[in-house]
This record gives sequence, C-alpha cells and structure tokens, in this order.
Amino acid sequence: MSDTDHTSGGAESDARSLGGVLIHLLALITALFGIGVFVAAAGYRFGSHPFTKANARNALNWHLSVFLLVVIGVVVFAVGTDMTNGGSLIEWATLPPPVASAVAALGTALTVGGFLLLFLSAVAALLTIVFTIAATLNAVAGNAWSYPFAPNLVARLE
Repeated sequence: MSDTDHTSGGAESDARSLGGVLIHLLALITALFGIGVFVAAAGYRFGSHPFTKANARNALNWHLSVFLLVVIGVVVFAVGTDMTNGGSLIEWATLPPPVASAVAALGTALTVGGFLLLFLSAVAALLTIVFTIAATLNAVAGNAWSYPFAPNLVARLE
C-alpha cells in the first residue's frame, strides 16, 4: 500500500467519523434550546455516510425519548393540576359531589405522576450530557454507540 492510498483512506475515515462525532455534540448543544431532536433528525435524514447515519440514529432515539418524556410529563402534570384545583380548563364543579371527589383524587394522582415524569425528565437531561460525552468518544474511536435506556423509536417510525 502506498502512502497516497493510506492518506486518502485516512482522509475518508476522518470525513466519515467527523459527521458521526459532530452529530452528538450538535444535538447536545441544540438540546439546550429544545431543538436537539430536530438536529439529530436532520443528521439522520440527510446523512450520506452509514457511520454518520448510525450515530445520528442513536442520538435521535435518545433525544426523541427525552423530548417525549418532557411533553408527556408537562401534559399529565397540567391536566392533573387543573383537575385538582377545580378545573380552570374544564369546569369540574358542575359534577355531582361523589364524582367531583373522584375527579379531584384522579387529578392528585395525575399531578404526582406528572411531577415524577418531570423529575425523570430532569434526570434524563443530566444523563444527556454524560451519554453525549460517551457517544462522542465512541464515535471518535469509530464505534456507533447506542444510548442506554433509549428505545429504538426510529425503527418504529420507519
């Protein structure tokens, strides 16, 4: 093998690895603004190299999972709080007293459940930093690392 072949092979590997490395960092930086899932999706959709697509897919699975966790947590918490406080979005006061009590109890359960989901969202946000560092280091080493706890949502959407 000549030096020219080795250099061009190395440049090709660097170009392939660069996209796989950058997708994790870009998804993390943009996740701070709430758009990390869209950056990861764009990297997956428009990535031309298999290594870049594999890393973008892993990042997208994680960021999509965290995004859905936050959205579901906010909705459950908001609905539970509304039901517990007598209903500003929906008028629960017109219900008969036994039903109103059951609705208030359900509202309390939803509020607590929503709070727990939001707490898990905060933990997931912290794990995003740790997992991004691990994924980036693995990408530098040439491995497409799957984020732990992230279901393969992309496969289900295809």
